[in-house]
Amino acid sequence: MDIDETLNAQAAGRASLMQFEVPETDAKKMLSLYLIAQDLEEMVKCINLSEALGLPNTNNTLMITALWEKVLIMYGKLFATSKDGYSSLNENMMNPVDLPLHRDIIALRNSYLAHRGKNILEHHKLILSVEGTEDNCHVEFIVPTIQLKGHYGNHAQIRRHLKRLRKEVLLRLAHKRDKYEREVWETLGLEPNPA
Repeated sequence: MDIDETLNAQAAGRASLMQFEVPETDAKKMLSLYLIAQDLEEMVKCINLSEALGLPNTNNTLMITALWEKVLIMYGKLFATSKDGYSSLNENMMNPVDLPLHRDIIALRNSYLAHRGKNILEHHKLILSVEGTEDNCHVEFIVPTIQLKGHYGNHAQIRRHLKRLRKEVLLRLAHKRDKYEREVWETLGLEPNPA
């Protein structure tokens, strides 16, 4: 079974009067919001799991770090521009109180995971060391490095931010869904049942 057949089979499992696929041009904006809401929910789960793992130690540091890095990657994806028509979020939909945290998360994602740059998790220096004796010396470069691993932020603060953002996304999704639903009823010549 190919991917398209699998997706159709999942939809067919519903008790529906009728089903038809929403054209891709209409679907992408609404689908984007559904996917963004799912991503935000998954990020909260990652933070909850990393918190449940406790303080980093030899047995769990890699898992905690991986969960936080997944959060950073997914968060950046929410705000990245798509070249194929999917919607992304922008800062203007955010509560102004969340903007400093948002910008810190994006900066960390951009300078630590997506690109090489100065960030709060990696610290390094380049030291020139002249080694040997005065009669027979050579130059060596030493790169002392510290990479902080484990929890990358305040669990509660970031979780609250993600939940507020998800709430805003769901409100926008409900608005788009209601608008599209009215158009569908009109196109089909049907009247929706009052809720």
